[in-house]
Amino acid sequence: MRAVVLSDGGDLAVCIIPDPMPGPHEVVVAVRGCGVCGSDVHWVASRSGPRGMILGHEFWGEIAEVGPQVTQWKCGDLVAVNPIGGCGFCPACRRRMPFACRHRPNLGINAPGAFAEYVVVPEDQLCRIPAYANPEHASCVEPLAVALRAVELSGGVANKEVLVYGVGPIGLHLILALRQQGARTVVAVGRSVTRREAAKAFGADEVIDATAIDVPSHIGNFFEDFDVAFECSGAPAGVQACLSALQFGGRLVQVGLSSLPFSMAVSQVVAKGLHWIGSCAFDADTFQKAHELICTGLIDPGSLVGEQISLNQVPSAFEKLLGANPPVKIRINPRLT
Repeated sequence: MRAVVLSDGGDLAVCIIPDPMPGPHEVVVAVRGCGVCGSDVHWVASRSGPRGMILGHEFWGEIAEVGPQVTQWKCGDLVAVNPIGGCGFCPACRRRMPFACRHRPNLGINAPGAFAEYVVVPEDQLCRIPAYANPEHASCVEPLAVALRAVELSGGVANKEVLVYGVGPIGLHLILALRQQGARTVVAVGRSVTRREAAKAFGADEVIDATAIDVPSHIGNFFEDFDVAFECSGAPAGVQACLSALQFGGRLVQVGLSSLPFSMAVSQVVAKGLHWIGSCAFDADTFQKAHELICTGLIDPGSLVGEQISLNQVPSAFEKLLGANPPVKIRINPRLT
């Protein structure tokens, strides 16, 4: 099969590798759509990803082969795939953090992912796509689950003033989730023109251009203090802007990853009684909730499905994603040539 692999030099290369074979309780999924995540871009940009790895964890597809002990699934079933395993019993899993489980790998993170024609998936990580749902939206289930987990950790957003700093794919999914869960006001901050426009279309009440405006001053002049802030950029300036924007006792949920060093005034966190919470990934229940919200149309991620590209176009697409004005979302379709 064809797959996009991280080469020894850290670049992406399209390779021909053996087709995967399912284990007793596994299936082989023919990938029909896989979104490119910011973490994929970070790994390639920083050349820090594991060599020989097949990335890709936001995907759906069609079951092409089933293992000998699989009874609940058959070839031809359409499925959204939860890339996160988890044994269910270790301390990480009991704390609803299965991504940190040492007993089962995560697809596209430390096990072969979906930048490929086929991928092996444990049968208990599948969600059936019902006939009434649009399967093309299923690649958005994983990033929506990330957003839903962040909202949950915020303590709830109903009737609250909310700031979203960073309008990449996760920030945009957050805006969709915030609107569905009843946030009173949503203000977003971003650098990319196309992504700021998407944030407005998805329901942000105001979108601030971080390249042209002093964000803390603008927020201080035109808005009351926020109840909750979601930092999705990983930029030191974003963290500081969020901390400054929060009211006393407010919550900052840190979603964006960063390897950048930064300093901050801890006294601000202490004096305002702020809660700063890290949010990473999700558990199986949150993934199932995201799947149901998308399948039933309660959240419509249609505009986030993104432009489709072939496996051969992936290396050049990453160059665009690393540019000054990246596209809103790119989705890989291995059936395209």
